[in-house]
Amino acid sequence: MTEKRKQLIRRILLAVCTAAVVLALAIVGVVQLLNDRREQAREPWLDTAAAELDRITIDAKLDPASHSMAVTQTLMLTSRTAEPRQELVLRSWANAFMKPDTSPLAGNADCCPDGFSAGSLVLEEATVVKNGIPAQADHLYRDDARTVLALPLQESWQQGESLLVTLRYTVHFPHAKYRFGWWENTFMAGHAFIVPALWQNGAYRTDAWQALGDPLSGECADYTLSIIAPKGYRCAVGGTVTATSRTKDYTTWVVHAPAVRDVGLVLSTELESVARTVDGIRLTAYAADRALAGTLLGHAAEMLEAYNECYVPYPFEDLTVCALPLGVSGAEYTALCMVADTLEEDELELTAAHELAHQWWYALVGSDSQTHPWLDEALCEYSLLEYVEHRYGLSAREDLRMQRIEPSMRITVAGGATPGAPLDYFETETDYAMLVYGRAAAFLCAADELLSGRLAQVLGTYAQTYALAIADRADLARVMLEAGGVDIEPLMVDFLDTYLIN
Repeated sequence: MTEKRKQLIRRILLAVCTAAVVLALAIVGVVQLLNDRREQAREPWLDTAAAELDRITIDAKLDPASHSMAVTQTLMLTSRTAEPRQELVLRSWANAFMKPDTSPLAGNADCCPDGFSAGSLVLEEATVVKNGIPAQADHLYRDDARTVLALPLQESWQQGESLLVTLRYTVHFPHAKYRFGWWENTFMAGHAFIVPALWQNGAYRTDAWQALGDPLSGECADYTLSIIAPKGYRCAVGGTVTATSRTKDYTTWVVHAPAVRDVGLVLSTELESVARTVDGIRLTAYAADRALAGTLLGHAAEMLEAYNECYVPYPFEDLTVCALPLGVSGAEYTALCMVADTLEEDELELTAAHELAHQWWYALVGSDSQTHPWLDEALCEYSLLEYVEHRYGLSAREDLRMQRIEPSMRITVAGGATPGAPLDYFETETDYAMLVYGRAAAFLCAADELLSGRLAQVLGTYAQTYALAIADRADLARVMLEAGGVDIEPLMVDFLDTYLIN
């Protein structure tokens, strides 16, 4: 081999080695970036906040043959109010589905195409222990729907004291295309588990689950779940799966859901999934059709980026979106969004954007869905505009506003309801949608003009200020004044409290 050829080979080897080193450094950099973003995926304050919350543990086993789920649940609850309480009240929302006169599905042919089907929660055991001593002797229901479960206490429950509650019950799913129901081999377990009743202004809230809107959500808690289903089932859940184990016949998922208002769950043999990481968050989409799951994932990734940029970063480690056999357009739970799998792609995208926005306006910042239903729904509709502008531009945003929000200002709604009215003021779903989703969102558009286009920034402050809390109309007005420099109350009265005649 000539010296010239040796020098050429040495130069080639040097170039290859240099390229390998550069590539290795680049890979290390990318991995470090991903690790950094993963570390940032769950906001640092979230774990700290979750440690101070009530702790709820759920062991659930699905029995597809009987369309039921056996549950053992423990709740470690601490009183944080100065008022002593003589009883503990829990909400068993699944019982609302027992009878047509209390079920939110009554008369809904889209959700119950085969006719009304009952669901229920059968309580087999309830015990309460305080300081190692049994503190309760019996339980009773305080409403006809059996959703207000009262556990009278032998001694008053004082501020700072903790109760250990143990429950055993069986959830029976209605045959329905709904957030709580089963269809074919898919079980949708939204509002399936017992939750603490909201304590507010010296009393427990005992609002019914109405046909319109959402049932009242409560305070955040730290959840750990163990979910068992027969082999072949997949689990989509609002939380982080920390362990999975399999036997010959069953699969078990262990899930941690820190600082959530409730846990939504789907178990199915029909679903395919695709996943990716967005801003350090593990995003997973499920659908019966893998192509649909991919479409949903692509949309959800854009939405997550848009809302992270507009408001505050999504605080949880995982986010799951599911296209499901639903007779309604969608539903939301903390870290879990449901959309109907029959929606056309444009409507699928907009519905998913609305439901995903609920991760900020309901999951992160809670509100009273009975007294102020507009406060989360209108914010989600307004968030659609931010998403569309982020992805498609300002012209597309204005087109969507004209199509989706502006018509609500040109229609007279019978009955005298206004956008700011409580939920039970609305007589029809059309009126509810027109006012709560449409005209209340028009208020936010007007507020954005008054704030010179700074509403998203102000809403980011609102999210930071009331994260994991429950905010009301006055809180939003206060943030707009303090962070935006605008007294928004006159505009609120004009849009939310004034009956409009066209």
